[in-house]
Amino acid sequence: MALGMLERTHGPLLAARVARYLLGYHRRSGSAPQESLFLAYRNHLHPGVHRVQDRIAQNSAQPASLEELAQLANMSVRGLHKAFKSATGLTPLQYQQQLRLEAAQALLADNSRSVEEVAHLVGFQDARQLRRLYREALGVSPREAKGPSISRRPLQTLQS
Repeated sequence: MALGMLERTHGPLLAARVARYLLGYHRRSGSAPQESLFLAYRNHLHPGVHRVQDRIAQNSAQPASLEELAQLANMSVRGLHKAFKSATGLTPLQYQQQLRLEAAQALLADNSRSVEEVAHLVGFQDARQLRRLYREALGVSPREAKGPSISRRPLQTLQS
């Protein structure tokens, strides 16, 4: 209700910023970055891109075709790619990879799963793909990052 009043009096952009500031999407440990990647790229007001982000976040381990995502956003594939990149700074694939890396980071932190198992659980084709993207984003390999100390560094945005 308060956000609705704020939106009516000060506009949707301020209401979105306040909601983002006040609300957390996932519960995190004290050593974890407090802002999820899910929230980091949602500071825009494009409803079609929000629908696509919701679909990717809910099923990040399952690949979705660009055609399916474009249909969800009521756009062409090219229109979705441009709108998504404009709203988030990432392509839909980069966004999905970022969410998968964040999930891999959390799974590696408990140190009970192999890198191969984590890669499979979060939706990467194989452990080699996880290793390459993980090193690119964090500067260390997943094996080096196992355990709580290194594995909770903030991810760098992938620019591939």
